[in-house]
Amino acid sequence: MDYSLRETSPFWQSPAGQASLAWEQQIFTTLCEGAFGYYALNFSLNGLDALRASTVQHPLHTGKDVVFDPLDWPFQNDTLDLIVLPHVLEFSADPHGVLREAARCLRPGGALTLTAFNPRSLLALRAQAAGLPPAHQWISRRRLIDWMRLLNLHSDRGAFGQWRPPSAQAQSFARWRWLDQSGEQWWPQMANIYALRAIKRISPDIRRFAPAKKSILSIAVGAPKPALHAEKEKTE
Repeated sequence: MDYSLRETSPFWQSPAGQASLAWEQQIFTTLCEGAFGYYALNFSLNGLDALRASTVQHPLHTGKDVVFDPLDWPFQNDTLDLIVLPHVLEFSADPHGVLREAARCLRPGGALTLTAFNPRSLLALRAQAAGLPPAHQWISRRRLIDWMRLLNLHSDRGAFGQWRPPSAQAQSFARWRWLDQSGEQWWPQMANIYALRAIKRISPDIRRFAPAKKSILSIAVGAPKPALHAEKEKTE
């Protein structure tokens, strides 16, 4: 899958795409509100200001502050306090690999917040026509929660949003407004988009042997080294 499609898809300029971004702005404001710490990482998407309500001291935005392979993050283990992934997983050739890197870089107690397209939705039926990856490559909410649990990421909050089918015409799209008004009450799990927040929990008896990475945070925000580098893992 071409990861660059995430930014260039014509879907974001359509009425459905604009409505989706507006809903996600609201939900990220809610899910990230009160988040605190030293470092937050946001995978930027079409002007979406996902960290607007966050009080993390050093917000980093991909494309602006840092550029790297989504499958190979240049941060040390347990470095980031907040990670935001708006529609990153379904556009990646290895979504589990992206999630694994996020779990590695997130500190215990830190939060991972994301949005994803729902394969059980009206949008999924017209995914490719809308300029999105095929729906069979999207990740269901239940499956994603299972992946998170294996990585010690425990979902504590979530939301569903946007039930209308995609349309190139604003007038046609507006006629389906009643679906958004009724969807949350009557068929929430058929929403086009879902959001999840997960907290990283590490049991005392779990030992991790993931290799440490060279941190680029000191370059990005000019922070002192002692605040950046995780303690070296002990190996047998």
